[in-house]
Amino acid sequence: MDACVDRLHAQTASAVTLLEKYLEWQVGDRVLDVGCGCGEVTKVIAQQPTVSSVLGIDLSSQLADQIYEQ
Repeated sequence: MDACVDRLHAQTASAVTLLEKYLEWQVGDRVLDVGCGCGEVTKVIAQQPTVSSVLGIDLSSQLADQIYEQ
């Protein structure tokens, strides 16, 4: 299980690095995170000071349910 958690953290860090490199956040941004999985990257996006709202969707209802439980 620890290997899975470590892999998730590494994937999240990679995704966040890409977001920071290629996106220029604007005040009032609304973000749709398609394929959000368990929502780790979605949570990082939501913490951006200029982002006004984030909606994460995923084909797996189990993963999407986990996001709303957090």
